[in-house]
Formats: sequence, C-alpha cells, structure tokens
Amino acid sequence: MDFESLIGYVGKFDVLINTITTIIIVSFLAFYFYKRSGSSYSIINRIWSIFFSHKEFHNHSLKTNLLDRLDIDKYNALFNVKAINIKQIHAFNDWLEKYNINVKLISKIKGWFDIQELQTISPNNKETAFLFASILPVLLVGVFSLAIGTSDQAIVKTDSDNVWIAISPKHIKPLFSHEVITPSLCDKPNLDYSYYQKNTGLTPASLKILCNSFTDSEDQSSIARIIHSQRPLIIFGLIFITFSLKIYRAIMRRINVSTAEKHIKESYEIYQRKAQQ
Repeated sequence: MDFESLIGYVGKFDVLINTITTIIIVSFLAFYFYKRSGSSYSIINRIWSIFFSHKEFHNHSLKTNLLDRLDIDKYNALFNVKAINIKQIHAFNDWLEKYNINVKLISKIKGWFDIQELQTISPNNKETAFLFASILPVLLVGVFSLAIGTSDQAIVKTDSDNVWIAISPKHIKPLFSHEVITPSLCDKPNLDYSYYQKNTGLTPASLKILCNSFTDSEDQSSIARIIHSQRPLIIFGLIFITFSLKIYRAIMRRINVSTAEKHIKESYEIYQRKAQQ
C-alpha cells in the first residue's frame, strides 16, 4: 500500500472543485444584490447592457417604466424597504417628513417594516430563537473551513485506520492526539510502533508509510497537491462567515424592531401634541 492509497486522495477533481467554487461565488453575489434591491431588474439590466451594448428601451413609455423600476430598486437598496412602486416611495417620504421619523431606525429593521401600511411588523419569537441557535454552528463551520483552506498542512483521513491527520513536509500530527511524528522520530531504529498505535490509532503499517513520505518525492508532491486542493475551502469559509454575519444582522434587525416601534409611537404623540397647541 502506497501513500495515496493510505489517505484515499484523488487529485483529478481539482478542476471540478474550482469550477463549483466559482459558480458558488457568482451565485452568492447575485443573490446578495437581489436581496439588497428586492428584485432582479437591476442585475438583468446590467447583464443586458454588457452583452448587447445598450440598456435602454427605444419606446418612451417603456423607457420611463424601466427608469422607475431602477429608481425603486435603488431606493429599496439604500433605505432597506420593499417599495413596489413610486407612489409608495412618495407616501413613505411624506410620512417621514410629517411625523419627523428617523429613517435610520427604519433602515435598521429591513424586512420588518410594512411600507404600504407604514408600520412595523412583529418578528416571530421562535424564528428569532432559531437564528440565535444557528449562528454559532455556522460561524464555526466557516472558521474551520477557512483554517483548513489557509493551512500549509494537508488535512486528510487514513482509509485503513480512520485517523484524521495534518501532514506537512516537516511533521505529521494526528488531530486528536498530542503525539507528533517527525523525521527524527521516524529515523529511530527502535521506534515503538505499539505505543504510537495506542496513542494515535495509526497501525505500524500506516506509520511506516507516513514516515516514508518525509523522504519520498512523489509523496511530497501528493501532499503539496492536497494542500492546493484545500484552497477553495477559503471561499467556503468566507461564505459561511459572511452568512453568520448575515444571521447576526438579521437578529439585530429583529431586536431593533422594538426601538423603531417605540420611536414611531413617540413621534406620533409629539405630532398630536403639536397639533393640539
């Protein structure tokens, strides 16, 4: 049994992994801008202008409607609201001015303000609890993926022993053991294989193959290839970390609903008192 058979590594999927990573990045960015604007009109308009040189309709009425749609998307992205027409935007602006509403407080609760009724929406407490429970696991997956992707060690599992190990040109570290296997350790003539099997889970046969990898050029090339194949995990890690930040923002928006609701109520009361004077 050789080194690659021991760890079950197949390097031919590098191109596939990189392709999938690129698709995920593009999809993630498109989804982000879609969520920001509330529609895909702006994205499609930009794509159309890139590939077909122009982005405007020739018909005046259609051109006006498109400009209105782009204005709505831009307004929604800037103020975190979900207006569906220009009339709603004007009504919203008039409402802000009439009652002296702080628009920043409305923007902070994106998704929890009804622009048609001009009032806040109460979040579901069970959903909020679920977000609280999910943020840490998502963050840990992101951090773990990022750590592997940026590591100068190959993180693999031996097929025969089912032992997770971190391999570098200078040492091999079973992840769930304090033992470290080094070239100097492997050079010992009286190496106690039974001791390391007990403390690392690696059989003598596996340990001999791993020791041989320190000096075998093909094994070193395999290790370098594995490390390279782990680089896409940087992207996965960043996506999960970004997602955890999105969860955090979603939680904060839910928390800020009560602040915005209180502010609106106080603004109404101030307006009524001034009207009665």
